[in-house]
Amino acid sequence: MILLIFQLCGCMGQSINKLTAESQVAIEGQDAITLPCYYIPTNAVIGKYYWKKNETVIATKDDSDAASRYSLSNPKQGDTAGYISLTITNVSRRDADSYTCGVNDESTGATILFQTKCTLTVYYLEKPILNPTQLFTNIGETATFTCTEPDGLPPINITWTKDDVILDYSDTQKYRFFYATLTINRVDEEDEGVYQCKAENAAYHGMQGKLSNNVTLITLGSTSTGLVVGMTFVDVLIGFIICLLVDFIISKI
Repeated sequence: MILLIFQLCGCMGQSINKLTAESQVAIEGQDAITLPCYYIPTNAVIGKYYWKKNETVIATKDDSDAASRYSLSNPKQGDTAGYISLTITNVSRRDADSYTCGVNDESTGATILFQTKCTLTVYYLEKPILNPTQLFTNIGETATFTCTEPDGLPPINITWTKDDVILDYSDTQKYRFFYATLTINRVDEEDEGVYQCKAENAAYHGMQGKLSNNVTLITLGSTSTGLVVGMTFVDVLIGFIICLLVDFIISKI
């Protein structure tokens, strides 16, 4: 009888005394992210286990839906803890939420539920939009560009480029830069070019930053001569034809 008791206890294992889930950070579009959940001691007997997203069950031990973006790992026993992980594929910003790892401990023969929470944060960044789509400005006047602030996480920083080169703001008399608005004072011909605003954050920076649409700044000359300088070849041609017609009409009178 004593031998049987010892054998039975040896099969049951020890009860869970710690269950921990670790919060994670992912980037939108990432192939997959795993939320680890581990229990101590490693020889605890695990029954049913599951994961919830904001209190809604999204995956259970017996869930075998191949089309689901959620999958559970089989319990794994490491050197110091046992692991039950949730993997989410095709990560999007909608996955950002509070998650709960739940485990039924059956080490003592009774079922005791353990739960712990963690958070998934998803970084993302949308493309900014630059207005106006084309800007005509007389020499000596002021040009203003407005970059529509894109949605993103973490906080966004806006920089400006001209002809694919980062704009130098050191001349504070020339440039006024207020986050998503760029003002160029005393416009001259050297200011002509293609402008863009660029959104970056801790997750999307450098080559991963998001560039806006192109906006071309065209100078038209001074206020008094802007109409003449801004005329295109077609405008000149039409004016020439009109002059010829007027001369022809007059000659027939």
